[in-house]
Amino acid sequence: SGANAIAHFPYVYGGGHASFIDSAYDCSGSLSYAFAAGGILRRTMTSGELADWGEPGQGKWITIFANDTHTFMYMGGLRFDTSGRAGPLGSRWQTAPRSLAGFTVRHPKGL
Repeated sequence: SGANAIAHFPYVYGGGHASFIDSAYDCSGSLSYAFAAGGILRRTMTSGELADWGEPGQGKWITIFANDTHTFMYMGGLRFDTSGRAGPLGSRWQTAPRSLAGFTVRHPKGL
């Protein structure tokens, strides 16, 4: 539900990092918001931090793909990502696949 709450917010670099509550979010701010809303994260994290967070490998329900410059997740077969869609609302739930090359694969513990 946290991811859905910001699914139509605009993208802005650094958005969602000064506070979970913001008017626009970047990739890691978006994931941080979603995880905080789910009670599994207490502070915002950068893409590079998410590349080391949680447990290694794919999760049962949520899988995070992260590197030093970008992050996104798959949840229930849908991609929650700030890339791949044009316009000011260039973010969130998408069905189109993307390359996973260069990303570390992680998941929240137990998920």
